[in-house]
Amino acid sequence: MTNLIVSCGSEDEDLFEETYDSYFQSFSYDYDPAETKEGLAGLSEIVVKATLVDVQEGRLFAVAEEKPELDPNEPVPAEFNVKLNFVFETDDGTRYYVQLPRPNDSTVARIRSVMPIGAENIIYLQPDNDPIVDGEGRWFNVREDGNEWYFTTPQGWILDHPERGIVSPLEGLDDLFAEMPASTDTLDDWLPDQTTQSDDDLLE
Repeated sequence: MTNLIVSCGSEDEDLFEETYDSYFQSFSYDYDPAETKEGLAGLSEIVVKATLVDVQEGRLFAVAEEKPELDPNEPVPAEFNVKLNFVFETDDGTRYYVQLPRPNDSTVARIRSVMPIGAENIIYLQPDNDPIVDGEGRWFNVREDGNEWYFTTPQGWILDHPERGIVSPLEGLDDLFAEMPASTDTLDDWLPDQTTQSDDDLLE
């Protein structure tokens, strides 16, 4: 893994108010940034243009032999580590389930409601190869098809937000790379140079 994203949850359950901004401010990162979009592509298994189509319940980590019975539409006790799957779909119908933290004091539905479902994105991805069993605990809600991903680094998500324009949800767009693209006017400018969505040798 080249990055670590840690959920930070609010100090008081009553204080967390779901907004686009508050969600992305609820966790922090520790990673080595890529200097260019081409460098980021070299670290990635997938680089693709895709639409955000859903936010779903993701993995749950617990010290237990069987999956805890938790309601995805209710806050989660602090002893559990929970994730969301941000679901992206390409023009050919391929879906990628990309994992980000879920604040324990929020719900899947409330986070989904503040995300720009239907917006287009450029995503740079690595597969989730983390072990299912880790120490005394284990991950539940693991997808059987293995279709689980991380953003290669927090630089790896560029979103065409319907109200804000082109943004980087996990980092500031203006200085996303040490060497920025020559043009940043369109979403496609954030694909690696000399490629388009149909270039299978880079995108898959």
